Amino acid sequence: MNPEILLQCHDRVLLTDCRTNGLTIEEVEKNSDIKTDNIKREVPESDSIDSHEIVYSGMNDLDQSFSNLDIDDPGLVFDRSAGTISKRNKFADDTLNELIHSSTIPRQIPTQFYPFSPEDPLPIIGQRLLRHLMSESISRESASVRTDGGKIDATEIASDIHDYWKLLSTEGKAQIVKKINHILVKFNERSMDEDMRKLEESGQTYYVRTSQSFRRECMEVLEELEEEEPQETLDKWFGEN
Repeated sequence: MNPEILLQCHDRVLLTDCRTNGLTIEEVEKNSDIKTDNIKREVPESDSIDSHEIVYSGMNDLDQSFSNLDIDDPGLVFDRSAGTISKRNKFADDTLNELIHSSTIPRQIPTQFYPFSPEDPLPIIGQRLLRHLMSESISRESASVRTDGGKIDATEIASDIHDYWKLLSTEGKAQIVKKINHILVKFNERSMDEDMRKLEESGQTYYVRTSQSFRRECMEVLEELEEEEPQETLDKWFGEN
């Protein structure tokens, strides 16, 4: 086994093997031969693992693979346009079977569909936000647009940078807007000059540079966010410091 992604939490482990060209009968047969011991050799601290389950996931074309290859293992089919997950076959794990239902609209869109979640740390949201603001800055410079106009609030920015904004809960939207406001305040705390553009939200004024210096400011703000809220890594699972 050569999984691309390994995620471990308590007594659960998720190993992901990614394919871009669909499934073949050889791959299905190979997966069917995987034993729990094979899984344990790939996982640090694997003593609690006593069983495993093969699960396939993909877009609508996965349905065709299930039919053509006569797959008995469970599968999850993601429908991007409808925002639904459809289950194929049953899970051997009763807990998974109970939690995952066919045609369930997920509370949160699967991670491959959304750029960040309300629970994500500031650096994750900050990266997306600052890329958006840098793009705005560059496009305005290229078009020689005046820098003293335009009001943009945090909610408008959030809807621009989150592809599935309309599908998030009210509470989730509020969390994201709060974090975006927090990041924008970082700009307000920095030195300013005349070559700036105003952004206003809830009566507060933020200033964003529209020059090379603005892009430098973005990188410095990201560094501040990393220090303020460090991101978790997988290093601890592999004994690295």
